[in-house]
Amino acid sequence: MEMEQINPDENKKFIPIKTLVIYSLIFYLFWAVFNFFAKPFLAENMSDVWAAFIEDGIVKNLAWTLPAVLLLKKYRGSFFVELPKLYKPNKECIKYLWVYPAAMLVLLLKPAINGGIKIADSFGLGYIIIVLFVGMTEETVFRGFLLNSTYERHNEVSIAVNAVMFLLIHFPIWIYSGQFAGNITSGGFITIILLSVFFSLLFFKTKSLFIPITLHMLWDLLIFMFFEQA
Repeated sequence: MEMEQINPDENKKFIPIKTLVIYSLIFYLFWAVFNFFAKPFLAENMSDVWAAFIEDGIVKNLAWTLPAVLLLKKYRGSFFVELPKLYKPNKECIKYLWVYPAAMLVLLLKPAINGGIKIADSFGLGYIIIVLFVGMTEETVFRGFLLNSTYERHNEVSIAVNAVMFLLIHFPIWIYSGQFAGNITSGGFITIILLSVFFSLLFFKTKSLFIPITLHMLWDLLIFMFFEQA
């Protein structure tokens, strides 16, 4: 008599889809309001450094990171990778150390060939502050919480949806800065989608946010440091 094989995930409790939908709606609404109303106020009344610190160091951690971490704790047992292991490097991370030189090669090869690499005039302390926080906040929300809560149910579909959601979060700042049309017509939005998929795959392979966060930070640092910002 053959024994019935039981899928270990069949009895696993997943975070309710309704909770994810409500969280996402509030999240996107808040970020749109912040970019269209609060961000202009910060730009007009504060230096670039203070504006960057308030937006990325304070607001994004309070409105992005904190709710995601609280939900990770509340629905413990519902995730692909649980919170205690989420930020820790592990042995699997060693296999993917090649992504750092690869990112540098992808971004810097063309300027190196065309005329040499030089630090952009626009690069300054404000961008350093952004780099320090943006990788942590964005990866915590999109890979650490959203993808982490749906991956075991939908796999590839979750990665694709996550990439679209990651793209959408860039729309308010592109609209505010007047870069929306340029990023769409130039195909720049495709880079955001590809990066999201790559970060998601790294998270899936390593079962840690360590590589996605640090690679995200490196990518942004190279962009800010060697490419002029509008």
